Amino acid sequence: MVKNNKENKNNKVSKPFTGRYSEKEFTNIIKGCKFVDVKNFNVSFDSYEDEKTGDIIETSVFEGNMKIYKTKRQPKPIDIPPPGDDDKKTTDLSNEIKFIKDSLGIILSDMKEMKQDINYLKEKVTVLENDVSILKTDVSEHSKILQVLQFN
Repeated sequence: MVKNNKENKNNKVSKPFTGRYSEKEFTNIIKGCKFVDVKNFNVSFDSYEDEKTGDIIETSVFEGNMKIYKTKRQPKPIDIPPPGDDDKKTTDLSNEIKFIKDSLGIILSDMKEMKQDINYLKEKVTVLENDVSILKTDVSEHSKILQVLQFN
């Protein structure tokens, strides 16, 4: 791969951001990254019992600086000249064929990514179904215990 050091007129640089990203926003930023460089990265865990419900609340904090590199290849747009009298002669379609192949490559790449997302969601649904069946069992057991206690 040859990287041309031509002046890039399409550089987009955003201003520094401090604030919160939702899980979806953050996932969209790092999706497709092979690595994320971190500096002074700390992980801390805390848990406590909710006095009202008795639930255990666990909090994880990931803190530090990070740098994310994301590279995406896009085909160079093809400039098609307006039709004229010269269009009567045969034309070379190699650029158009290359454009179509590149577009299909991008579509296939996006489809692979969507397939991975679907598989991930299927795994999560399986976990949720398992959790629901466990909850049903627990509710059934608790209702039996309550019935026994009501008769006593």
